[in-house]
Amino acid sequence: MSKANPNLRHVPSVDQLLRTDAARELREVVGLRRLTNIARAVTAEIRSLVRQESIPSNGDYAATLLDEAVKRMRVSAESESRAGIRSVINAT
Repeated sequence: MSKANPNLRHVPSVDQLLRTDAARELREVVGLRRLTNIARAVTAEIRSLVRQESIPSNGDYAATLLDEAVKRMRVSAESESRAGIRSVINAT
């Protein structure tokens, strides 16, 4: 049985990501529901990278992970916005 990676505790929560300034801006672009899904996916990506020890840190590991997560969330939301993916309501 392998030991848990102690750095996993530094992975930002979905709520923490959604409270960032970047998330407030992106909420207007993609909507809260889609942004929440993006934040969940990004958190899972970051968790996987931490397990693989793929994210180097030069000091504050929690801040490094939060910065990386915000960057990934912004890229994902902006690419979806450019691709024209939008939430729709089917009122038929």
